[in-house]
This record gives sequence, C-alpha cells and structure tokens, in this order.
Amino acid sequence: MKAFVLRRYGKKRSLRLADIPAPDLLDDEVLVQIHAAGVNLLDSKIRDGEFKLILPYRLPLILGHDVAGEVVGVGKGVRQFKPGDKVYARTDDFRIGTFAEFVPVKEASLALKPTGLTMEEAASIPLVALTAWQALVAMTPVFERFRCGFVGKCSPVHFFWGSFDLAVTRFSGRRAPVLMRSRLKPIRTKSSATASGRAAERSRNRRFMRTRRPSRLVSRTL
Repeated sequence: MKAFVLRRYGKKRSLRLADIPAPDLLDDEVLVQIHAAGVNLLDSKIRDGEFKLILPYRLPLILGHDVAGEVVGVGKGVRQFKPGDKVYARTDDFRIGTFAEFVPVKEASLALKPTGLTMEEAASIPLVALTAWQALVAMTPVFERFRCGFVGKCSPVHFFWGSFDLAVTRFSGRRAPVLMRSRLKPIRTKSSATASGRAAERSRNRRFMRTRRPSRLVSRTL
C-alpha cells in the first residue's frame, strides 16, 4: 500500500510517499480502507520528537490518529463489524498510521460513522472529541465546582474557537459553566441594569477568572 512515512525525527521534517507492506491484522482488529484522515497537533509533536520518551515509536513511522473509511477485513474475534461498514475512529497508541491507504483498528476503538456526516467531517472528530471529554469530565472537577456558572442559570454561554472548542461545547451540554477567554469583556446579564446587579456581576467575574481559565485547563490534556 502507499503511505506517507516519517523516517527521522525533526522539526519541519517532511513525510515521504512510499510503498510499504499492508499491515498485519490481529484477531481483535478491523482493517479499514481510509477515505479521510484527520491531521492534529499531536502528529506534528510526534514528528518533532517531543513525545519520544512517552511514545517511543520505532522509525520509520506512519503518522495519523483520526480516520474515517470502509471496513475491508475483520479479525477472527471481531463480532460488531463486517466488510462494507462505514466507520470512524481514533486509532490506539502504537497502532497509529492513518496517513496511508489502510489501517488496522481495534474493534473496541471503532464506531459506525453517523449517516449525516461526510467522511471528511467524521475524520475531524475523534481526537478533539476525546480531548474535550478528558478536559471536561475525566480530568477536572469543573462541572461540580461550576455547575451553573456565576450567572444564576444553568444555560451555558460559550466563547470558543477551533475544532477542540466546538467539541467542548458539544460535550458540555446544559451542565456547562460560563467559559471565558481572558481577552473577552466580562459577562453581562439582565441584572446589569441596576447598580447592585453590576456590582454582583463584577464580583462573580473576578471569582471565576481567579479560579480557572480554559487555556490552563486545556493545556493539561494535550
């Protein structure tokens, strides 16, 4: 198969198109023909060699973590997928390689592609969605500490940019706190019409911004 291969670590190191053997398929894996692959900051950091200590990949290496495509083969132990299924996934560490024609993915890491999404849209979701889930649920008590924010309502107000931030919005739902970027103006609500309301809002905003900022929360999950 054809693949883009990293032969040496280094910043701005180019990936080379090469012909390599098709990957071996384990009993619990599904072979996916790749229709679209996501490109993430994680891929560039691995290429640069920044993760060599925690992800000691052996070179040459095929990068790429996000994939959307079609099932073309299944291992002997696979029960939930069959050839022809449209799927998407975030490949497991040490089994990455979506910058290629085919990639093996563990059955437990694979999901059917939503019919309302194109292959390109589906391939853009897995890693940023996982990061958002880790940030909001698995690695921070933000829901418990700021269940309804500081505006007195459980309806969230979001100020986000980028695919990660869209995923945060998707997962946060109605439980989300009011999240702010430090460069934005303070939150304004209907209570601003009165002097006492303005004073209360200033106090709430100061308490929130002292406690936690999204940029700090996000950095711990990457």
